[in-house]
Amino acid sequence: MTYIQPVVSTCFKLEPLSRSSVDAAVRLHRETLGYSLNSRLGESNLSFLYNLMLQESGCRVVIATSAGKVVGLVSSVLDTDLFKKRAVASMPFWRWIYLAGRLVTEPGVWPEWVQSWPGERPVFFKSEQVKP
Repeated sequence: MTYIQPVVSTCFKLEPLSRSSVDAAVRLHRETLGYSLNSRLGESNLSFLYNLMLQESGCRVVIATSAGKVVGLVSSVLDTDLFKKRAVASMPFWRWIYLAGRLVTEPGVWPEWVQSWPGERPVFFKSEQVKP
């Protein structure tokens, strides 16, 4: 994994996400992106994904802290299809049961979840597709 040197400003400090800051990152994600599919699938789902991202070389999560509190975060995945495959392959059976329960209790999540599986929409920069 590439080391990201912390950046310090007068307002905040940027540093890589660590296992000890995953819970705070999950809380911030749910507070600010509560409408997102992963937020709606629950804290356990987000925690699983952030912890998996810490293990993957093609993933980066950087947090901004101020006065010891996580106040921002940015995550990136170079190859989303590969990350999805690894996430699915590493999920224990009980996690599938948990996700099935979330899909039953939050029926509005179904269409979004199904739509997310065929593959990601391509990303374009200056009219050219960005590839992993």
